Amino acid sequence: QRASDPFDARSAKSKSHSVRVSPANFDRETIGPAELIVLDHPGRLSSETINLLASLLRRGRGVLYVVAEPVDASNLKRLTEAAGTGLQMPVEFAPAPVGQPRRNLFLTEVRREQPPFQIFGDNLTSLIGELRFSGGLTSRRLEGTLRDDILATYSDRSAFLIATSTDAGSLVVLNADLGTSNLPAS
Repeated sequence: QRASDPFDARSAKSKSHSVRVSPANFDRETIGPAELIVLDHPGRLSSETINLLASLLRRGRGVLYVVAEPVDASNLKRLTEAAGTGLQMPVEFAPAPVGQPRRNLFLTEVRREQPPFQIFGDNLTSLIGELRFSGGLTSRRLEGTLRDDILATYSDRSAFLIATSTDAGSLVVLNADLGTSNLPAS
């Protein structure tokens, strides 16, 4: 919540406010007016929620999905199917193979000229060099998709950050278990 509105929502500097909603309570009235929908550990999303998210993406809303659990791979696949041909994911996410935990990952390929990385300028290399991640999902690049949508990858070649458009909206996927990485504290 702090990242989406770094100022206290009650302060005069705040231009927005955040509302935390359980996925079980998603409906058009609750999330319809939102400019950005952030999903982090939502669990299995209902078909109604998936269809609502797809509809909002088509109508220009932004969705940031932090994927970390096996169910997130299924949710993203269902969201891609519900959005139709307007949403072309550059990768397919999957749970890590049993017995092969994802630990001590670091960022390798980073599109430094693209947001959010461009803001760090010459300091980017030193900033990301200290980041370590565990958990998250594996990914494989899908044939015929834009590599430009993959903004950063991990040392195991899986996607860390992707950004893709659908009709009028945008979907950003952050592949990280924030609870087991040092990103929030950095």
